[in-house]
Amino acid sequence: MTDSLKEVSKLTFANLIKASVFYLPESVFDLLKITKTESVLKDINTIFLFDKNGKLIRNYTESFGQFVLPKKSYLEENIFLLFEFKEQSSKGGFEYVIEKYNELVLSLLYMSELFCNEIEKDIADLTDDQKTAFTLQHNFYIQHKEIFEAKFKIPPRVYNFNKQTTQTVLKKIKPLAVNLDTQEVESRKPDKKLEKKNQLEKLKNDTRTNAESFLLKTVFKVNID
Repeated sequence: MTDSLKEVSKLTFANLIKASVFYLPESVFDLLKITKTESVLKDINTIFLFDKNGKLIRNYTESFGQFVLPKKSYLEENIFLLFEFKEQSSKGGFEYVIEKYNELVLSLLYMSELFCNEIEKDIADLTDDQKTAFTLQHNFYIQHKEIFEAKFKIPPRVYNFNKQTTQTVLKKIKPLAVNLDTQEVESRKPDKKLEKKNQLEKLKNDTRTNAESFLLKTVFKVNID
């Protein structure tokens, strides 16, 4: 049952950020007191995306609105996954998953609202298409929260906007900053050649000084006192 708990957590948490659009507001850097080096300044107020495999996308040139549309189906899939897990799990295991999942839903809803409130001020060359994508994403999270609360009888909660809440939210979304496209690899039998290849790829990723490394390691995995 432990494996099932881990698996449903992994799948539902991954679905929460697939087909996502986001950016790093300068206010967040100020809040976390991150030193604004030249490479950091390059990534402030820049839009990034998570694709259907959980990979970061930069320099996206197609429709942002179309990119975000599949998010609704991923969130709907989570409802089915949670119902299935409920049928086969212990009460304690199910309650644990629901509690953690609820925290992440609230956190991502909080961040999506923050994006919608601040993006026009932060990004001077924002297009209507990009703005639409952020609005759609926020609405999808709102709808998902309402359905999730109704289906699993979760008392409605909201996070108030303030410095302390933002810090708390950033802590809660840290588990989402993972390389989601390694799920299939992890489910296979060990392959020495593949492991060596992955190690080399990891080494390259660790030394790469671009936005992906900064986003995953500095922002989403940041230690907040």
